[in-house]
Amino acid sequence: MENVLKRVEKLEKAHLHSKTERVIFKRELMNPRVPEWAAEAYDSYKKAGFDYDERGHSMDFYRIITLLHNQKLL
Repeated sequence: MENVLKRVEKLEKAHLHSKTERVIFKRELMNPRVPEWAAEAYDSYKKAGFDYDERGHSMDFYRIITLLHNQKLL
C-alpha cells in the first residue's frame, strides 16, 4: 500500500510541476508590451479600426501584423 501511495504522490507532484510550467509558458507567450519592432505595425492596426486589447498579444500576433504592415496590407 505504501508503494501505491508513493507512486500517487510522485504523479501528483509531476502533474503540479507540469501545470506550473504551462502557466509560466503561457505568460511568456503573451507580451503585455508591444515589441519595439512591431510598434509601427500595431499603430496601423489600431488606426485601421480593428479591436485591440491593451493586455497584450502573442508574439505570433505581432509578427503577423508586422508582415501585413510591411506588405502594405495594413
